[in-house]
Amino acid sequence: MAPPKLIPFSIDTPPPIPLEQDDLNVSKLLKVMEHNLESVYNVPGYQHSHDELSHTELKVTGTLPTDLEGVYLRNGTNIQFTPNNLRLHAFSGAAEPPGKVKTWTVNVDSGKVVDEQILLNHHDERPSLNIEYVGCASRYCYHLDEECDGYMGKGVLKYDMLDKKEDAYFSYGEMYGGEALFDPRANARAENDGYLLDLLMDENTLDSIIIDAATRQEIARLHLSQRVPFGVHAAWLSSEEVASLAT
Repeated sequence: MAPPKLIPFSIDTPPPIPLEQDDLNVSKLLKVMEHNLESVYNVPGYQHSHDELSHTELKVTGTLPTDLEGVYLRNGTNIQFTPNNLRLHAFSGAAEPPGKVKTWTVNVDSGKVVDEQILLNHHDERPSLNIEYVGCASRYCYHLDEECDGYMGKGVLKYDMLDKKEDAYFSYGEMYGGEALFDPRANARAENDGYLLDLLMDENTLDSIIIDAATRQEIARLHLSQRVPFGVHAAWLSSEEVASLAT
């Protein structure tokens, strides 16, 4: 059976709903226009995308793993209509202090922190890990490298929490990325036996990348047909997790 015909649609025009006077007053107090003109998010990569595509063929570089099946969800900055009275990205994340990787040792009897160390002190944040090891002794975590521009990542750092050292780094080159999500390989034999999944983008293109977490080598790249606005947050649901949502 042939897939449904591709039907693009656009919702560029907001509905004719008048703004309340209170909304206008708040907009004026927040200096929305001035804020948006100076915002670090006022760049082409954050421009909204109002077209939706489905059932379109994708070009693939490399070979897709046969045991990787699920749904990749991206939570970005896209909104339904072009804002005219709202601040761009109300929380100015790019103005935050640099992220740090820290470790705490807690006395379980007293509930007090007895030791605190800074392991990394240069814009590494939003780490992912093999969630099957949560609550157990684990070694690896995978950090988004935001040292370049502050609001998107330029690579993923694999960090060894036991030896307290950088294990490997995968650069995204000229593209930007978000959280690198770890998904264990079927019948995995080690903690880092799995895949790192991320969405890479620039102002005009969008790729979905799959990296071998153990070897740090790129396995496959899906070249998507439409860009989405810059953003870093995402989630991966395996086919089993998707099926459980329907029960």
